[in-house]
Amino acid sequence: MNDPNPIMHVALDNNRDIAAEVGILLSCYAIIELHMFVVFSKITGSNRDESEVILGNVSGFFSKMNILKKLLSNNTDPSIDKGYAMRILESVDKCNRIRNKYAHSVYSQISIKGETKWRTSSWLGDARRNNKFEYFDLDSIRKECEILRQSIRDLNYFGNLELPGPDGAGP
Repeated sequence: MNDPNPIMHVALDNNRDIAAEVGILLSCYAIIELHMFVVFSKITGSNRDESEVILGNVSGFFSKMNILKKLLSNNTDPSIDKGYAMRILESVDKCNRIRNKYAHSVYSQISIKGETKWRTSSWLGDARRNNKFEYFDLDSIRKECEILRQSIRDLNYFGNLELPGPDGAGP
Protein backbone atom coordinates (compact mmCIF):
# COMPACT_ATOMS: atom_id res chain seq x y z
CA MET A 1 0.00 0.00 0.00
CA ASN A 2 1.40 3.39 -0.98
CA ASP A 3 1.18 6.18 1.55
CA PRO A 4 0.08 9.38 -0.22
CA ASN A 5 2.18 11.46 2.20
CA PRO A 6 5.29 9.40 2.91
CA ILE A 7 7.96 10.72 5.21
CA MET A 8 11.51 9.55 5.60
CA HIS A 9 12.14 7.38 8.62
CA VAL A 10 14.26 9.12 11.25
CA ALA A 11 16.71 6.50 12.48
CA LEU A 12 17.41 8.32 15.74
CA ASP A 13 13.83 7.55 16.75
CA ASN A 14 15.05 3.95 17.20
CA ASN A 15 17.44 4.82 20.02
CA ARG A 16 16.61 7.73 22.30
CA ASP A 17 19.89 7.34 24.21
CA ILE A 18 21.90 8.00 21.05
CA ALA A 19 19.52 10.78 20.03
CA ALA A 20 20.01 12.42 23.44
CA GLU A 21 23.80 12.22 23.13
CA VAL A 22 23.63 13.86 19.69
CA GLY A 23 21.58 16.66 21.24
CA ILE A 24 24.05 17.07 24.10
CA LEU A 25 26.96 17.16 21.67
CA LEU A 26 25.31 19.86 19.56
CA SER A 27 24.47 21.87 22.69
CA CYS A 28 28.09 21.66 23.83
CA TYR A 29 29.20 22.95 20.46
CA ALA A 30 26.83 25.93 20.72
CA ILE A 31 28.56 26.85 23.99
CA ILE A 32 31.95 26.55 22.25
CA GLU A 33 30.75 28.88 19.48
CA LEU A 34 29.61 31.46 22.03
CA HIS A 35 33.00 31.22 23.73
CA MET A 36 34.66 32.53 20.57
CA PHE A 37 33.49 36.03 21.52
CA VAL A 38 35.23 35.64 24.89
CA VAL A 39 38.40 34.45 23.12
CA PHE A 40 38.26 37.43 20.75
CA SER A 41 37.78 39.82 23.69
CA LYS A 42 40.76 38.39 25.57
CA ILE A 43 43.09 38.41 22.58
CA THR A 44 42.15 41.89 21.35
CA GLY A 45 41.28 43.63 24.61
CA SER A 46 37.85 44.53 23.27
CA ASN A 47 34.65 44.25 25.26
CA ARG A 48 31.97 41.63 24.65
CA ASP A 49 29.74 43.95 22.60
CA GLU A 50 32.64 44.89 20.30
CA SER A 51 33.57 41.23 19.96
CA GLU A 52 30.05 40.28 18.93
CA VAL A 53 29.89 43.06 16.36
CA ILE A 54 33.28 42.27 14.83
CA LEU A 55 33.48 38.48 15.03
CA GLY A 56 29.74 38.10 14.57
CA ASN A 57 30.06 39.58 11.09
CA VAL A 58 32.53 36.92 9.98
CA SER A 59 30.83 34.08 8.13
CA GLY A 60 31.81 30.52 8.86
CA PHE A 61 33.51 28.95 11.83
CA PHE A 62 36.66 28.16 9.83
CA SER A 63 37.11 31.85 8.99
CA LYS A 64 36.56 32.88 12.61
CA MET A 65 39.16 30.38 13.78
CA ASN A 66 41.70 31.63 11.23
CA ILE A 67 41.19 35.19 12.46
CA LEU A 68 41.52 34.16 16.11
CA LYS A 69 44.69 32.17 15.43
CA LYS A 70 46.29 35.06 13.51
CA LEU A 71 45.35 37.53 16.23
CA LEU A 72 46.77 35.18 18.86
CA SER A 73 50.02 34.73 16.91
CA ASN A 74 50.51 38.51 16.82
CA ASN A 75 49.42 39.10 20.41
CA THR A 76 52.04 40.60 22.75
CA ASP A 77 50.05 40.44 26.00
CA PRO A 78 52.34 38.66 28.50
CA SER A 79 49.32 37.40 30.47
CA ILE A 80 48.40 35.13 27.55
CA ASP A 81 50.31 31.87 27.21
CA LYS A 82 50.27 31.70 23.41
CA GLY A 83 51.29 28.04 23.26
CA TYR A 84 48.57 26.94 25.64
CA ALA A 85 45.99 29.21 24.02
CA MET A 86 46.85 27.87 20.56
CA ARG A 87 46.43 24.27 21.81
CA ILE A 88 42.97 25.22 23.06
CA LEU A 89 42.07 26.65 19.66
CA GLU A 90 43.38 23.49 17.98
CA SER A 91 41.13 21.42 20.23
CA VAL A 92 38.23 23.65 19.20
CA ASP A 93 39.04 22.80 15.57
CA LYS A 94 38.72 19.13 16.51
CA CYS A 95 35.37 19.88 18.17
CA ASN A 96 34.19 21.52 14.96
CA ARG A 97 35.03 18.37 12.99
CA ILE A 98 33.19 16.23 15.53
CA ARG A 99 30.18 18.54 15.45
CA ASN A 100 30.09 18.53 11.66
CA LYS A 101 30.03 14.74 11.62
CA TYR A 102 26.82 14.71 13.65
CA ALA A 103 25.17 17.93 12.43
CA HIS A 104 25.55 17.30 8.70
CA SER A 105 24.71 13.63 8.51
CA VAL A 106 21.99 11.19 7.82
CA TYR A 107 21.82 8.48 10.48
CA SER A 108 21.13 4.87 9.73
CA GLN A 109 21.22 1.47 11.33
CA ILE A 110 22.66 -1.28 9.21
CA SER A 111 23.20 -4.97 9.72
CA ILE A 112 26.72 -6.32 9.36
CA LYS A 113 27.08 -10.06 9.84
CA GLY A 114 23.88 -10.14 11.85
CA GLU A 115 24.91 -7.28 14.14
CA THR A 116 23.12 -3.93 14.02
CA LYS A 117 25.48 -0.95 13.77
CA TRP A 118 24.94 2.80 13.71
CA ARG A 119 26.37 4.83 10.86
CA THR A 120 26.49 8.46 9.81
CA SER A 121 26.53 9.40 6.16
CA SER A 122 28.07 12.85 5.76
CA TRP A 123 27.57 14.74 2.55
CA LEU A 124 28.09 18.15 4.14
CA GLY A 125 25.87 19.70 1.46
CA ASP A 126 28.71 19.83 -1.03
CA ALA A 127 28.57 17.75 -4.21
CA ARG A 128 32.35 18.15 -4.65
CA ARG A 129 33.01 16.00 -1.59
CA ASN A 130 32.69 12.27 -1.39
CA ASN A 131 30.10 10.78 0.89
CA LYS A 132 31.78 9.73 4.11
CA PHE A 133 30.45 6.86 6.19
CA GLU A 134 31.43 6.56 9.84
CA TYR A 135 30.35 3.97 12.35
CA PHE A 136 29.63 4.88 15.95
CA ASP A 137 27.98 3.57 19.07
CA LEU A 138 26.75 5.06 22.33
CA ASP A 139 30.18 4.80 23.98
CA SER A 140 32.00 6.50 21.10
CA ILE A 141 29.60 9.45 20.93
CA ARG A 142 29.87 9.85 24.71
CA LYS A 143 33.66 10.01 24.37
CA GLU A 144 33.32 12.67 21.69
CA CYS A 145 30.91 14.61 23.92
CA GLU A 146 33.58 14.55 26.61
CA ILE A 147 36.09 16.07 24.16
CA LEU A 148 33.68 18.98 23.65
CA ARG A 149 33.08 19.30 27.39
CA GLN A 150 36.84 19.43 28.01
CA SER A 151 37.22 22.15 25.39
CA ILE A 152 34.51 24.16 27.15
CA ARG A 153 36.44 23.84 30.41
CA ASP A 154 39.68 24.81 28.65
CA LEU A 155 38.07 27.83 26.99
CA ASN A 156 37.51 29.30 30.45
CA TYR A 157 41.22 30.17 30.27
CA PHE A 158 40.14 33.14 28.14
CA GLY A 159 37.38 34.16 30.55
CA ASN A 160 33.98 33.02 31.65
CA LEU A 161 31.08 32.84 29.27
CA GLU A 162 28.12 34.96 30.25
CA LEU A 163 24.98 33.64 28.65
CA PRO A 164 22.35 36.18 27.65
CA GLY A 165 19.27 36.53 29.80
CA PRO A 166 15.79 35.55 28.62
CA ASP A 167 15.20 38.92 26.98
CA GLY A 168 18.58 38.82 25.23
CA ALA A 169 20.00 41.61 27.36
CA GLY A 170 22.76 40.57 29.70
CA PRO A 171 23.08 37.64 32.12
